[in-house]
Amino acid sequence: MDKSLAEQIHQIIDSLLLVEAQSKGMLSTAKEKHLSFGLTYNYIDDDIAQIIGRLRYMENVANRQDTAPDLDR
Repeated sequence: MDKSLAEQIHQIIDSLLLVEAQSKGMLSTAKEKHLSFGLTYNYIDDDIAQIIGRLRYMENVANRQDTAPDLDR
């Protein structure tokens, strides 16, 4: 059986949570070495967190769609 859309989105969120944690560690190491990637890249973990937030919204919408009554029947 195919996974529901909400389940697929949840898997992406789980993957990105790991990526977010890894990027925080990498940025911490870079900071310890006094290395800056510039404003665009020094906050890549925040960018990943924003994507996770958007995916959580999408997951909620997909969950509501899955539980909504089918009025076409």
